[in-house]
Amino acid sequence: MFKKAFAVDTMTFLEWLQFVFLARARELVMAGGPLPKGGGAGTLAVREFDGLAEFDQLTRLLNSFESWIEASWGPPSGAAPEGGLR
Repeated sequence: MFKKAFAVDTMTFLEWLQFVFLARARELVMAGGPLPKGGGAGTLAVREFDGLAEFDQLTRLLNSFESWIEASWGPPSGAAPEGGLR
């Protein structure tokens, strides 16, 4: 079992996307459950694949997916509401 975010202590980012992120997102969609907000996979993809053109489309898709989740279910947990403090 991994102990660090995105399982960086046990697998590569691409492995995490395949075996953790996609598998969990699929389970939640199939069960009709809400998807987690503020996952950060898109942000990590930008860092992980910086300068690697072959990953540009994957990075865009991950960021689009996170934007869709936020638009559908609101901002990440703990985020201040728009226009002010909590």
